[in-house]
Amino acid sequence: MHPLMRATLVELYGEAGVRTLEASRPQDAAELERERDEIEAERFRIECERDAAAAAGEIDA
Repeated sequence: MHPLMRATLVELYGEAGVRTLEASRPQDAAELERERDEIEAERFRIECERDAAAAAGEIDA
């Protein structure tokens, strides 16, 4: 699952809902772990960009 798609699904259905979706797909544990790591990295990047934009006054925090 693409990291942004997963992040969107987490926003809509919560982490538990997404885990249920993931569990219904045949994948190995290493692949799931890699995807989770990618998602966390993408979330961190987005949060940093949002914080920087807020600090610059481009958006409301």
